[in-house]
Amino acid sequence: MTPSGRVLSTRTVPLHESLDYWHGAVLAQLVGMDIATDGGTCDAEMRADRLGGLRVTTVECDLGTVHRSPRYIARGDGREVFVAVLASGRAHVEQDGRTMEMRPGDAAFFETVRPFRTHFPYRFQLDIFAVSRDRPGLSEAELHRITARTLRPTQGLTASSPRS
Repeated sequence: MTPSGRVLSTRTVPLHESLDYWHGAVLAQLVGMDIATDGGTCDAEMRADRLGGLRVTTVECDLGTVHRSPRYIARGDGREVFVAVLASGRAHVEQDGRTMEMRPGDAAFFETVRPFRTHFPYRFQLDIFAVSRDRPGLSEAELHRITARTLRPTQGLTASSPRS
């Protein structure tokens, strides 16, 4: 696991090694996933922090697709629930037979013990809050019902501003 406050960046390796480096960084900090980009390279940065039992990871990355496939789930990593908040860009998420689009300010739940796919059509920034699966106190069925559903705030700091 990446130490708290440490920043990992693909800019520390040659461009032709950036996608392999990023794949390893994501595996070490989050979970194993297939990562695909149009050019086979990526410009990305990740910051890892801890707040008590909560792991907070901020990812800024080029467009691309990530896929949490059964082969990674079978390895046993990822016994957490991710609550992701999109700060910039867009994300198209698929999990548990549902699809959704995330816009800046939206939040969504990801279950790491089941496959998911997320496509980012633009450069993006995503804040990921990882908690142990037993921490939210939800049953397996309740966890299944909340994945791939957009939480779109209407009040508070992340709420959309009214347009004049």
